[in-house]
Amino acid sequence: MITFRKLGLLGRFGNQLFQYAGARMYADINGFKSAFPGWVGNKIFENIISYNNREYLLSRFLPTRQLNDFLSYTRTDKIKYMLRLQKQLPQTIALNKLYAHPEDNINFLGYFQNELSLKILKERKNYVLGWFVFKKDIADEFKKVTQNYKPWTGIHIRRGDFVKRGLSLPVFLYKDFLKSVDKKNIYISCDDPETISEFKDYSLIRPANPLPEIPNFIFDFWMLKESEMVLGCGSTFSWWAAYLGNRNNYFSPPLTHLWPKGYKPTLGKMDI
Repeated sequence: MITFRKLGLLGRFGNQLFQYAGARMYADINGFKSAFPGWVGNKIFENIISYNNREYLLSRFLPTRQLNDFLSYTRTDKIKYMLRLQKQLPQTIALNKLYAHPEDNINFLGYFQNELSLKILKERKNYVLGWFVFKKDIADEFKKVTQNYKPWTGIHIRRGDFVKRGLSLPVFLYKDFLKSVDKKNIYISCDDPETISEFKDYSLIRPANPLPEIPNFIFDFWMLKESEMVLGCGSTFSWWAAYLGNRNNYFSPPLTHLWPKGYKPTLGKMDI
């Protein structure tokens, strides 16, 4: 059995989609069973189920294969190692080595955002689209409050941690792009209200999430997914929205961890 015990606890929603899809794809390609803990995907997608009792118990005993896209050790690990409370630092492995020599009955830890993972997701997209189908009752409610706005263009602008890390795109890039395509009905998903206010001269739409039991970020995600065009920021959140929207109309920098040194981000066409 293949699992990812920390699913839902390691990174935000976009990262979690990569982790679920990466681990499940590895299992499917190699003919292994997969099972996962409960996470937000269980709540919103039709075809996602969590462990049964037996699978949960088994998952606790599976050895971890830590991918090399994840830090090899935490600060706590390092301190324990220095104090000789821990014999060795966690070892990592490249995903391509696991594909070359498949192992069953393991727990993954990592992000599944390397070139091999992206290549597999692109080649086997039809499988993944079948996994992440919104539950009908949720999709129906979302459609009711947005039907009068179609079509719209979705923009994802991430501030917060992106600003601190020097990864945040300037607003003028989005404005210049919108001028070049003359799009109406703009939906902006952003964690900073002041940034949204900079688009006051555009035809913004702001439908409210009709389902209080569903997190607002899920409604944001659905709005981006249903956009006729998605302008991203190098985030996994908008990458997945565009991928699941399946319109091949995504303009963004690459995922931020793939930016080369000195890269100046632009809104280029991304084939996903």
